[in-house]
Parts: sequence; structure tokens; C-alpha cells
Amino acid sequence: MKFYLGLLTALLPALSLAYSENYLPGAGGHVLTPGLAIAQLDYKSKTNSNVKGTAFVMGAEYRYGLLENLALTGRLGWNNSKLEVGPTGATSNQTSTGLLDPKVGILGETAMSGFKILYGASLSIPLEANTQKDSGNGDIELNGANGLLALTPQLGIEFGSGFHLGMLVQREIALQQAKYEYTDATGIKTTGDEEGDNASQTTFYFELPLSSGLVGGFVRYNSYDASTIDFGTNGKSESASRSSWSYAGYGELKSSENLTWAGALIIVRDNSSAIKEQATFGATAEARISF
Repeated sequence: MKFYLGLLTALLPALSLAYSENYLPGAGGHVLTPGLAIAQLDYKSKTNSNVKGTAFVMGAEYRYGLLENLALTGRLGWNNSKLEVGPTGATSNQTSTGLLDPKVGILGETAMSGFKILYGASLSIPLEANTQKDSGNGDIELNGANGLLALTPQLGIEFGSGFHLGMLVQREIALQQAKYEYTDATGIKTTGDEEGDNASQTTFYFELPLSSGLVGGFVRYNSYDASTIDFGTNGKSESASRSSWSYAGYGELKSSENLTWAGALIIVRDNSSAIKEQATFGATAEARISF
């Protein structure tokens, strides 16, 4: 469940595009990037256990330049996602609404001879547990939080002068077990700790700067570790590891000295052999405001 919602909410603006990952405001500079994303997911499995859903995500990221090549970052987002899960004619609704876990971090780069080293880290702060509530008719309600305190370091390299060709690797490291809370149809609440389900991303991107902006694209490999939720005397719930590929084309247009518009079209492909047909795609739009 978390994996499928993750495919939808991974399109959160301000960190979904490769060039946005590496943009720095300069010493003393400020950059505010509000944005939104919409996504559509449709899976048909070989066993007729289908998943279909939509998502609307909006958020904002703030960056402050500590040095010319080093910045502090902060990100906050909200999502409203809905999945229909199950065989044709017998589906249940699984909805996720609420704040995503906020993140704070640093981003930097170091110029070398003919290339740049990109580095950074972000800290995901759990404001509440990952909650699920059974409505009693088969429908499930979730909040937007993962309930996980995690550090995500990143490291990359970028080549080119008239163009940008780069690779960026990120790995989520849990600093404590994620908090999980399930309420059944009778109102009985069960809490547990989740191990695993940490995410990794490897992104390869290309960008071509233009006189008033740029165009580019990326290929991204996403993976989620296997996970286990321990409910103590109530048993355990296990999920297998999963992975997917993302493909995107994006562009930006600088309309003034302090305002740049950006957007992207993104396609996601799940690598599971159990899937017979799939169609997951999304679009993002954001405004980068410098001051």
C-alpha cells in the first residue's frame, strides 16, 4: 500500500526534478519554490488484483545560501491520494490525506577540473505515526505521514559546460523504527514498529541551458527495501522489496530576474513480474522565487 502511494506522492514538486536538486541560491540568497503535482496510476496484475488511483500533491521548499556553494533547505508537503484496490467488481477504497513528513537539510557542490561534485543530506522529521483506519466496509483511511525519522544523504557528479550531464544517488537511512498505528472496524487500536521500507534513488539526467531557461530529462531507478511491521502479540505484517523506473522530460522558463517557471511530465514503470498492464504518469508545475 505504501509503495503504491509512494509512486503517486513521489512527484512532490521542488525535489522531483534533477536540476532542482542541484540549484543553489548563492551566499545570503533565498529561494522559495511552491509547486503542485497530479498523478494517475493504473495496474492490472496477472491474478486480477488490480490497483487504480489518483493523487494531488502540493508543497513548497525553501533554500537559504550559507555560502556561495552551500545552502540550508526545508520542505513541507500535503497530499490527497485515492486508490481502488482489488479484483474487478469487488474493489475497496484506500485514501491518504494529510501532511507529508517535513524535511530539513543541506545541499552543496564543489567545482573540480571539468566537473562538479554534488552532495547533501536531508532529515525527515515524523510529526505523527503512520496511521491506517478500517472504516468497516473494506475501505481504508491513511494519513500522509511515514512516521519515520530518517537521514537521506546524497552524492553525485555533473559534467559539461554548454550542457549538463550528471548522476545523483540518494539513500534513506532510518535513525529509528517507523511508528505505525492501525485501527480496526470496531475501533480497537494496535500500534507497531516498522523495520525496512527504506527508499533509494539513482538518477541520470541531461540538461541543455537556453537563453531564457533550459530543457532536460532524467531516468531514475527507485527501490524500496522489504519491510516488517511488528505488532507484538498481535503478530507481524511483511511486505516484499519493490522497485520502479521513472522517466521524465522537463523544462524551465525564466520570466524575470527573480522568477522562474518549471514543469515536467513523468512516467513510472513498476518492475514487478506480477503486473500484466500498467500506466502511471504525472505532471508537475512549480515557481522558483529568488529574493
